[in-house]
Amino acid sequence: MTWTESDMLGKIVWMQLRAEGRDGSVIIKTRPGLIVGGTNGVYVAIPFSSQMPHDKEDRKYALCVDPKEYPGLNLKRVSWIKPQIQTFIYSGNVKDEISDMARQYPELYRQAIKVSMSWNQKMYMDSIRHVDNVEKRQREQKARMKNRKTAGRNQSRKTEKEKGMKRSRQRERSNEWRGKTR
Repeated sequence: MTWTESDMLGKIVWMQLRAEGRDGSVIIKTRPGLIVGGTNGVYVAIPFSSQMPHDKEDRKYALCVDPKEYPGLNLKRVSWIKPQIQTFIYSGNVKDEISDMARQYPELYRQAIKVSMSWNQKMYMDSIRHVDNVEKRQREQKARMKNRKTAGRNQSRKTEKEKGMKRSRQRERSNEWRGKTR
């Protein structure tokens, strides 16, 4: 079946995903997923997870979908929309349509998009902060290196002055010892 991007937005589909087995082998899993974007035959999908979010961060961005509340979605069990596991799939990996969330439950679809957008924004902002921190550390390191170089030059100048002062004191002492005072 040929899918177009506009037809696919908001649909829950069966999709094939590559995963790694416990022994390191590649496994093909079929999962339900919500299509939230697409272009040129590549879709952005959020796979549904039956695993409840574990930590505070996961709960902040996860959206619970109960089949009792949303029977038109044709889901078999309580599932979680977790934008943290969003993926890209090719149209050939879309196996079948399960339901159409955007048309049956537009408010739920809107919530899913908002959750996905807020997670993406957080992820990108974290990346920008990381780059800013890296640049800041690099500037600080350059400043420290520059300070070390100038401190080294100043130190060598001081030691030359100190050496000169030390020699003059030594001459004064030796002259005093010889009885020659100025």
